[in-house]
This record gives sequence, C-alpha cells and structure tokens, in this order.
Amino acid sequence: MNPSFENRSPTSRRHQLFDEGRLLGFVDYHLFGNIVILTHTETNPELPGKGHGSALAERITMHCRLNGQRIMPVCSFFAHFLRTHPEHHDMLTPEGRRILEIGQASAG
Repeated sequence: MNPSFENRSPTSRRHQLFDEGRLLGFVDYHLFGNIVILTHTETNPELPGKGHGSALAERITMHCRLNGQRIMPVCSFFAHFLRTHPEHHDMLTPEGRRILEIGQASAG
C-alpha cells in the first residue's frame, strides 16, 4: 500500500487519504486565519483497524506544520491522536492545549 494524501481546494475544506484511487479516510476542517479547526475524521468502514485514521492525522499535522498553521481539534478522534503524540503538542493553539488539557499537567 502506498497511500497518497490529497488536500482538496480550500473551498472543499477536506483533507483526504487515498490508496490506488480508493478513499481510506478524510478530515473536514475550517480555516480561521492560520488556525485549522478540525471538525470531523472518518475512515472507510470497509477497512477498519488498519491505522488509516492515524496515518491521516499524522499527514494533516505535518501539512499544517509545513504551512505554519496551528491546530484546534473539535473532533474527538483528532484530540485523542494529539494527546497520544506529544511530538505534536506544539501544533495546538495555547487555548487548545488548555481546553483539552494536552501537553500540560491536569488541574484535576
């Protein structure tokens, strides 16, 4: 498998992951200046447990990093991905780190 990452036109507001033309998953987003608000992640239900969601999240995070953007996940999958990948905590907005308690000690 050699998946390809596709960033649709800015008007579609969707990043997609394909393998030989087959859609593996997508993430919907909104742009607010240099902040990418990630609203929904979905993978192909015919291909469960293959790691496509994590592969997509990794590629989107790197895409945002290369474009000087910050991430604010509203999507629970993406928030969990960021919680479990400390190497990407710096990609969150300061407000996002505080709200989601990512990359800091819990106040609890």
